[in-house]
Amino acid sequence: MATYTANYQLHQWVAEDQFRRTDFNTDFQKIDAALAGLKTLVDGKAGTAALEAVRALAEGRTRAILGGYVGDGNSPREINVGAVPEGVFLITPTAGYFSLFTGGTVNQLTVTSTGFRVEPGDLLLNGGGLYYTYLILI
Repeated sequence: MATYTANYQLHQWVAEDQFRRTDFNTDFQKIDAALAGLKTLVDGKAGTAALEAVRALAEGRTRAILGGYVGDGNSPREINVGAVPEGVFLITPTAGYFSLFTGGTVNQLTVTSTGFRVEPGDLLLNGGGLYYTYLILI
């Protein structure tokens, strides 16, 4: 008497069993259905070419870093984000909102090779105990 496989219940005959064509046909139908299910799963997955296209699309895109710092009252002060920003948006608790998109210094805010620097001045960009929020575009 035949036993059956655990996953698809395919026939596993013993030496004394007689082979029946219907048993083979049933097993082949189960195998065909299982392979068709796998094909559907594989067809729904991105291939290597599609993954490379997504990777190429993502390269060169702007990344953003959101962060903040608590002022220590000392100026100038370097804020290190680990990259050269393309843009800096700084929200201060005292003077409002500042933005800088190019090198140099604007409104006492300077882009550096590792982030940005707040300069001394009447805008109070590093007031002791005050919280500042920044959004950096890389």
